[in-house]
Amino acid sequence: MVNELFQVLSLSDLSNHLVDFFVEIFSEEIPARMQKKAVCDFEDLFILELKSHGILYENAKTFITPQRMVFKADIAAQTKGTLEERRGPKTAAPDKALEGFLKSVGLTKHDLIVKEDYYYACLQTPSKKVQTVLPGLLESVLKKMPWPKVMRYPGSSLPWVRPIRHIICSYNAEPIIFDAPYVGLKTVSFTKGHRFLSPHNVPITSFSSYESDLEKACVILDHTKRRSIILQQLKKLADQKNLTLNLNEYLLDEVTGLCEMPVTYVRSINDQFMGLPECVLTTSMTYHQKYFSFFNKDGKLAPYFGVITNNTPPCVEKMLKGYETVLTARLSDAVFFFETDVKTPLLDFLPKLKTVLFQDKLGTVYDKVQRLLSGTDADNALKQAIALSKCDLVSLMVGEFPELQGKIGHLYALKQGVDRNVADCIEGHYLPQGIKDDLPASLLAKKVSILDKMDSIVGLFGVGLKPTGSKDPFALRRQALAIIRILLSDDFLTFDLSTLIHNSINQYEKSGIQLEKDTFDQVKTFILERFYHYMRDLYTHDDIVAVTNILDKDILTLGLVSKRIAAFSAFSSTEQGEKIKQAYRRAKGVCTNEVTVLVVDAFFKASEETILFEGIKKLAKQVQPLLDKHDYNSAMKSLAHLQQPINNFFANVMVNVDDQQIADNRKALLTMFIIEVRKIADF
Repeated sequence: MVNELFQVLSLSDLSNHLVDFFVEIFSEEIPARMQKKAVCDFEDLFILELKSHGILYENAKTFITPQRMVFKADIAAQTKGTLEERRGPKTAAPDKALEGFLKSVGLTKHDLIVKEDYYYACLQTPSKKVQTVLPGLLESVLKKMPWPKVMRYPGSSLPWVRPIRHIICSYNAEPIIFDAPYVGLKTVSFTKGHRFLSPHNVPITSFSSYESDLEKACVILDHTKRRSIILQQLKKLADQKNLTLNLNEYLLDEVTGLCEMPVTYVRSINDQFMGLPECVLTTSMTYHQKYFSFFNKDGKLAPYFGVITNNTPPCVEKMLKGYETVLTARLSDAVFFFETDVKTPLLDFLPKLKTVLFQDKLGTVYDKVQRLLSGTDADNALKQAIALSKCDLVSLMVGEFPELQGKIGHLYALKQGVDRNVADCIEGHYLPQGIKDDLPASLLAKKVSILDKMDSIVGLFGVGLKPTGSKDPFALRRQALAIIRILLSDDFLTFDLSTLIHNSINQYEKSGIQLEKDTFDQVKTFILERFYHYMRDLYTHDDIVAVTNILDKDILTLGLVSKRIAAFSAFSSTEQGEKIKQAYRRAKGVCTNEVTVLVVDAFFKASEETILFEGIKKLAKQVQPLLDKHDYNSAMKSLAHLQQPINNFFANVMVNVDDQQIADNRKALLTMFIIEVRKIADF
C-alpha cells in the first residue's frame, strides 16, 4: 500500500508548476526506414521513465529528422515523494525471517510497526529536484532504445544506430550540463542548423525558441509538418502541369526522413522510355531513385517525375540535370533488359532456376517447382501456371529490379500469348503478402499460392528452421496467414488443411528429402495458432472455443470453422442466444455426474418436461441436415425454439426430488438437451 507524503493535485491544477523540458540526440544520419518506429519508441521510453521516477508531465511529444531525435514535455520541478508500507513476516515468525526482512529494507526492529500480527516497514522515498534525476533518466532511455540494427564506434560504449555527436538536455529554458560517459560526451548548450544551408551553432533556450530558431537555420523539426509540406508542394507542381500525383505513402514517409528542409521539383522523362511497362517505370523511380510519378488526365503515366531535395545549391539546374541523367541511365538499362528478355519464351527460363537456391537443405527453386508439379493432378492449366510461376526470377529485368518479380513474368507471359488466367497466376500467387492485401483474383492463382506457401512452410519446419520469438527470416508467419485467408474464402470452405500438409510432406519424401518426423504436427500446430490469432481479431476467445471444442481435431476445414464461429458469435450476442447459454450452463451444472441419456416419457410428472422433450426431439431432426449443408446460421436459430421450454422447465420443475427414478429421468432429459445443443456449439 502506497500513501503519498503530500496531497497530489490533478495535472490541470499543477499546470502552473510544470516547466519546459526537452532532450535532443544529435547523430549522423538515421536511416529513414527506422525513423517511424524510433520516434514512437523514444516517446514511450521517456514517458515510462518519467512515470517510474515520479515526475508529473504534460504535453509530451517527440520529433525526428535525419540527424536528430527530440523529446519534449512540460514536467514538474520535483519528483513525487512516497511512503510505502511493506508487509513483513508475522510477529510470531522465527527470528531468521525477521532478520532477513530487516536486511532487505535496511531498517532495525525498532523502526517497524505492528498491524494485525504482522510487521510493517514504512519506506519513505523523499522528493528530489528533477535536475538531479534527469541525467540518470536520460541514460536509462538511451540504453533501452530498441534499434533494429546498431553500430559501435570509438569513444562510446553505447550501441546506437549511428554515432551520436552531441546531446542537449534543457530544463526550464536552461541547458543542463553533465557528463554522459556511456557516449563519451558532455551535454552541450547549442545545436546545429542544416548541415548544408545553415551549419552554424544554434544557442539553446526554451523549446519554443529552439524550434523556431531551428527553422531559421533551415531545419523543420516536426516530421509531420515536413511530410505535409512535401505533399502540398508535389500536388501544387502537379496542378501547374495539369497532372495527378501518383501518391506512394511509403515513399512519402521515406523522403520525409531524408530531409530537414524539403524542396520539391518536377522534371521530365525522355519520351523514348514511355513505351516501357508502367510497373517498370514506377519501380525504377520509386524504389531506386526515390522519385514520385504522375498521371495524365487520361489516367496514363505522365513523362514527368517529382524529386525531393534537402539542399538548394547555387547551381540548381545542374543538380536537376543530374537527377534526369541518373534516371535516363537506369531506364536505358531497363529497355535493354526488357527487349532481351522477351526474345526468350518464358518457359525456357525454367531450367535456369537450378542456379537459384531456395534453401541449402531443400534444394533450388527449380526443385521447389518440380515438387509442386509432382503434387498436382492432371489439371493442365494448374501445371502450366506452376511451371511458369518462378521463371521470371532469372530474367534480366528481375535481376535489376527484384521488386518486379511476378509482375514482369505476368507481362512477359501475356506478351508471348499465354492464357490470361495462367499468366495472372505468375503475379497473383505471391498474394496476399500482408493482412490487408487482396487475395489472388482467380481460383487458379489461389491454388498456386497455397501450394507454394505450404511447400515453404513444410520444408523449412522439416529442417528445423521454424520461427522463434520475434525472428522469422523466411516470413513463415506471413505465409501461414496468407494460406489461412485463402482457405477462408468461398472457394476453399470445405478444403481440409491436413490433406494439404500431408500432400506437401509426401512430395518432399518423393524427392528424397528427409524431414523431421514430427513435421506434420509442428506445421499443423503452427497454422492453427495463426488461425486462432486471426480469429481472435474478429471474435472473442469464448466464441472461438465454443465452436472448436466440439469439432473433430483431425478434420481441419478452416473455412467451415470460421463460418461456424461467425454464426455462433452473431447468435450468442442476441437475447435468445444469451438465454440458451445460461440454460445450457445451468444444465451442465445440474448434470455433474455421468447419467444415462435414456429418457422415459412415462416418468414425466409436469407438462414442462413433455414440452421440453418434444422440443429437443424436434431440434435433433432439424439440426443435423442444417449442419450437413453448412447452414450454421439456421442451425443456431433453431436453438431459439428451445429457449422458452428450457426456461419454463427450470422455473417450474425441481430436478433433484426425493424419487430417484424421476430425478434421474429429469437429469437424463437435461443431458439430452446438452448433447443436442453441443452438436451446434459448446456454450
